Amino acid sequence: MPIQPKPQPPYYEPTTGETSGTKEYVALLNQTGTNHPTATVIKNTFTGTPTWTRDGTGYYIIEITGELIPTKTIIQITPSKTSGILGAQEEDTNNSFAIFQNDYSGSNVDNMINQPITITVYP
Repeated sequence: MPIQPKPQPPYYEPTTGETSGTKEYVALLNQTGTNHPTATVIKNTFTGTPTWTRDGTGYYIIEITGELIPTKTIIQITPSKTSGILGAQEEDTNNSFAIFQNDYSGSNVDNMINQPITITVYP
């Protein structure tokens, strides 16, 4: 009888290496002046397409209805030389998060150039 490979646990997807039910959004954000951010999407496994809006100087909202679960969402933003301090906070349960950008003195600032962001939501 041929040797069979050991089965993977049911939560593991061997073709992608991802945990079953995990959703991920990876993009590069660009924003200038008073314009809404635009995203060059690298990966999106959400069921919908996130929308970005500018809600004030250095304050941006990402929204995707019912998929951004606050207790299961991790947002990673990689600072750049021009971005200063970046952060994220829950804006509206299961719908949106706010991303903010300050300069090094703590003042809100606009303008992002290819700002990497990864949003992962675990089951």
